[in-house]
Amino acid sequence: VMRYGAGAMGGGVHWTAAPLPAGRGRSPFARGSVEAYGASNKREFGGVMNLEGADNGFGWRAVAIGRAYEALRTPLGELDNTGFTALNGELLAGLRGARGNATVRYSRYGGEFKLLEANGPPPGTVEGQDQGPERKTSDDRVQLASNLLLGGLRLETRAQWQRHWLQEVSDEPTAPGDTVVPGTESPQFDLLLNTVTLDVLAHHHLGSAIQGTIGASGELQDNTTRGPIPLVPNARRDALGLYALERATSGPVTVVGGARMDAQRMSSDSNPTLGSGARTLDWQAVSAEIGTVYEPVRGLAFEANLGRGWRAPTLFELFAAGPEIGDARYEIGNTDLTHETSINIDGGVRLETDRLRASVQLYRNFIMHYTYLAPTNQFIDSLRVYRHEQADALLRGMEASLEVQPVTDLTVRTRFDAVLADNELTGDYLPLTPPPRGTAEIEYQTTELSWARRLSLSVSGEKDWTQTRLNAFDIATDGYELLNVAGGLEKALGSHALRVDVSVHNATNVSYKDFLSRYKEFALNPGRNILLRVGTDF
Repeated sequence: VMRYGAGAMGGGVHWTAAPLPAGRGRSPFARGSVEAYGASNKREFGGVMNLEGADNGFGWRAVAIGRAYEALRTPLGELDNTGFTALNGELLAGLRGARGNATVRYSRYGGEFKLLEANGPPPGTVEGQDQGPERKTSDDRVQLASNLLLGGLRLETRAQWQRHWLQEVSDEPTAPGDTVVPGTESPQFDLLLNTVTLDVLAHHHLGSAIQGTIGASGELQDNTTRGPIPLVPNARRDALGLYALERATSGPVTVVGGARMDAQRMSSDSNPTLGSGARTLDWQAVSAEIGTVYEPVRGLAFEANLGRGWRAPTLFELFAAGPEIGDARYEIGNTDLTHETSINIDGGVRLETDRLRASVQLYRNFIMHYTYLAPTNQFIDSLRVYRHEQADALLRGMEASLEVQPVTDLTVRTRFDAVLADNELTGDYLPLTPPPRGTAEIEYQTTELSWARRLSLSVSGEKDWTQTRLNAFDIATDGYELLNVAGGLEKALGSHALRVDVSVHNATNVSYKDFLSRYKEFALNPGRNILLRVGTDF
């Protein structure tokens, strides 16, 4: 919460690109790897190519990923209009010196995704033509990052420009009774989001016992609505955050604490189609957290955390008013929403030895003005209406995992998680709360073979219980069990390596519906899927 602001009220995942290769002290070099794969269920195929190299303090990397598949298949048959194509990639280059480094990164994600329709293909569609609504999207990012050592201080800066585009189109017949003309598309909604962010962080330490970060972050965001269906009005959001995060260690005890101040402003334009006038909304809040880890003996740790977070409502939560075929719903916002505030307590215990890893985590999160998307019994153009609502909420949950290695090369893993979510205002259960879930896996993996570098075999199972704590308008689904199997082999080919991996998801071809599936009212989840991956380096 401290580092990532209001959007991380429920926690965050910190993702960074793999470090660039270093060439200092060695001759210039280049290397790469390539992987191809295919899957049976969707007749899917794709590939990944990775190239990287370095020359003294300069390093670079180029990655390209392509994917395409046809229609999803369930145990009851094929789902029309569910294929997609995507092409993703990134380019990185960086300089590394004795006192710091600098990196520039460009990444792109783009694809076209066909959307399953509740009522099937549009009138006049020729069978097998695979016509219907489609979502087109692209995400371009340019990032600049640097680190500079100034005595005992490390100054880090991160700047990013992001352009995110999303358009939904549909195929329509030219006249009643006509067939759909392939390739004719009519835009439904068209959204363009431009975001600029800047983070400046000063990392410091006092000896080996105390270290921390003082930071500032800023964001400028512009949302433009285009197309005949304006799901949301044009709007701009500005945000500024200041924070400090400190960590102190004394013997077996580590304490982490921090505080953050945030201010956000959203300005929206009037939109007669949506029935909304021009508005300016402001939010200010303070977040804070403190946590401790006590490790009485090596490998055993007790953890406890207490935190206060907040989150401002999004543009869609406030103003949405229109169909989202890709999500199989008609979404309606709520302009009376205010910001959420949470008080979160969590704790747990971790145990790790040479042959055993175990953990149990419990949490209790009370959220004032919790914003949730609630299904209703209304329908517009065959789409169920979902409304953004707000109420005080209490979420309690747990996660437990166990990993045991009874003998060399054999590992047994199991995991369980569950959450209870209650609407404190009405006494009802919150909608769309996932049911308890458990997994178990047995894996054999060895590198002690004369004819292969690596051999792995695994069998895993997943059990999802039936959700009995249903909101009045939740759509119930039955619990289910899935069986997955996998195997992998890595073999030397001269100075290179050949990697072959095979996995089978839903090996017994179970018919099931995930409780959180957007399509559970009219379609099953995918059936058996066999995936083959083959890769090598060069």
